[in-house]
Amino acid sequence: MLKLNSFLLLTGIALLGAVATSAQQRPSALATDPPPDKEFPAAPEAPDVLSHGARLNAVLYVASGRRPHPTVVLMHGFPGNGKNLDLAYSLRRAGWNVLISHYRGSWGSAGTFSFASAIEDTQAMVQFLREAENVKKFRTDPKRIMLIGHSLP
Repeated sequence: MLKLNSFLLLTGIALLGAVATSAQQRPSALATDPPPDKEFPAAPEAPDVLSHGARLNAVLYVASGRRPHPTVVLMHGFPGNGKNLDLAYSLRRAGWNVLISHYRGSWGSAGTFSFASAIEDTQAMVQFLREAENVKKFRTDPKRIMLIGHSLP
């Protein structure tokens, strides 16, 4: 019985060690850029995203590669000046475009802030990403757009 208990204890310790080691492995997109594509490199862009006539202060982090990319609209919270660039760069490394924009009347965007206008601005961002000219220019996939935010959205 002592040998069986010792065997089970050692097996349990070995399994826990394997799980702990596995849990510590991180996805490469967290810190490692993919191989560069010289023809279609990753790049930051400063597009004119308009919402009800007001220009939104926006940056679009375009992923590397020719193919259309799924795109994340990364929205800040209220009142929010954090841009979550660590998340944006990790998503771009993983092959996603990332649009970061500020709502009307906040952090360099024209217009007047309101909660209702924040919803309209989010709709304008999605519409911008679906426009044929922008789909081609920024290599976005208009059928794969995701919204990520906190606090306000």
